[in-house]
Amino acid sequence: MDKFLAWIERVGNKLPHPFWLFVYLAGMILIASLIFGLLGASVTHPVTQETIVAQNLLSQTGIQRFVLEMVDTFAYFPALGLVLVMLMGVSLAVHSGLMETMLGRMTRVPEFLILPVIVVAGIMGNLASDAGIVVVPPLAAVAFKKAGKNPLAGVVLAYAACTAGFTATLIPRGTDVLLAGFTNAALDDPNLHVGASANLYFMIASVFMLAVVMSWVGKRFTLPACGEVKNPVIDKEEAFDSRAQKKGLVWSGIAALLYTILALMTVLPENGILRYDINRIQTVVLDENSAHAATDRVKGRTESSTENGRRILAVVYKDQRIVLDSADESQWVDDAGARIYLPKSEDQPDLSRAVKVELLPSVLRGPFFRGMVAILFFFFAIPGAIFGICVGRIRNLADIPAMMVKSVKGISGLVVLVLVISHFIAFFQWSNLDRIVAISGANLLNQMKFQGPLLMASTVVIVMMLNLFLGSSSAKWAMLAPILVPMFLYLESPITPAVTQLVYRLGDSTTNGISPLYPYFPLALGWVREYRKDAGIGTLIRLLLPYALFTGIAWIVLLLLWYFIGIPVGPAEAIR
Repeated sequence: MDKFLAWIERVGNKLPHPFWLFVYLAGMILIASLIFGLLGASVTHPVTQETIVAQNLLSQTGIQRFVLEMVDTFAYFPALGLVLVMLMGVSLAVHSGLMETMLGRMTRVPEFLILPVIVVAGIMGNLASDAGIVVVPPLAAVAFKKAGKNPLAGVVLAYAACTAGFTATLIPRGTDVLLAGFTNAALDDPNLHVGASANLYFMIASVFMLAVVMSWVGKRFTLPACGEVKNPVIDKEEAFDSRAQKKGLVWSGIAALLYTILALMTVLPENGILRYDINRIQTVVLDENSAHAATDRVKGRTESSTENGRRILAVVYKDQRIVLDSADESQWVDDAGARIYLPKSEDQPDLSRAVKVELLPSVLRGPFFRGMVAILFFFFAIPGAIFGICVGRIRNLADIPAMMVKSVKGISGLVVLVLVISHFIAFFQWSNLDRIVAISGANLLNQMKFQGPLLMASTVVIVMMLNLFLGSSSAKWAMLAPILVPMFLYLESPITPAVTQLVYRLGDSTTNGISPLYPYFPLALGWVREYRKDAGIGTLIRLLLPYALFTGIAWIVLLLLWYFIGIPVGPAEAIR
């Protein structure tokens, strides 16, 4: 295995500079679009039945699109803004010394726990969506440095945990809601429904499984490959008065606590200003004459059923039920919250007299979770600035933007690299080759006629390979769900939609980190080069490949054990 990884590194590092590599890859996509466009290559979209035809990007239309959209393609690259904003916030916590001081306490933790703690931190960092990928690896580097280990190993371990950990969690996240929506859209039977917690039991077990497997991979492969730290450079900024340090920790801790309470108050109360997206609240007026009268409000839940082949949408409160004939079915979500407005004089709520109903969107897809980058920016920036003031690293207001500039300077190479990577990915999408590859892969799986465990394992492997070509998890599932969900459901031994979704997610998470199409791949390459100047793409893949291989194997084994034992994958979701 070590010889194979060394060969991967040698071959990978013989590739051109990443900038030119992606220029060449973009050129190959252009040529492929020309060939497949002239051949008329196409597939049928499983949902819309639309014929997706390969587009020739070297045509007049394609060239015009490139010229007109070049700036926007670069500026709106998904990871660019997030990385810049998060690093400016985190830089205050890092360069003020706050993170170094706090993470230095990890040296007091038994050594065998350091790696599992980093893995779990990376996994749970995904509660902040992609922001976790930007924040956790640099902090892991500081933690490893404080523990006397190579910080490069900390970066690699944390990045692998963040990218593979999207299918492991202790509580549901926004991603779970989003993917469940695509799963439900692929169902023909309205009596079937997949909730956000449909895979929760399996994902909780996955947190502990990944902590063990990734820690082992880190000790067996990453730490030896990174080597010991020789003559570590001591940052002169680390030395400050211990009394000032304690004072800084106290006041920054108080600031972090107060900020956390304030942030939670925007989402936990029913009327929290960041709880629901007000633009997605659907209002159904039931009594026009009383629409402006004084009302009382009760909280109900949505549900749907089928009667005589027609889907019935309703809101339930205790043992009462009211049918909403005018609700927009395309935006309907079962088991979601609903505000029911009743005449103010009602002693006992009577839903038959309801004035209007507000159908509430998911909290996990609301402004609080979707705006997590902004919330985390201030979570790191405010305590970091306070700590810096207490220990004397911030002496005037000009020192704060100066600290932010340090981190932005460090990723200037990434910004240049994004120019070509963003266009490589855009060319792949504009040509429709990404969708053609994804749908063709799903069709191939359908033709294999596998059953049960063999089908689940082969699906994980195929999705792992597709993930190298199409990075977006939601975009892939939007295309694959209409193929895989019915296919699994109508087998001789049916596999439920919740399990089908889980199988997809295992394959989707495993190879995130090693895919050059993953938006944060160039960021990881920049981190690696920070600690190993001669590192190339081969070095990064060599360090990450063991995580992809062994987490993939471990997840398939766990899935098959789960299947044969018959443990539910989530609340009321049997695996067979």
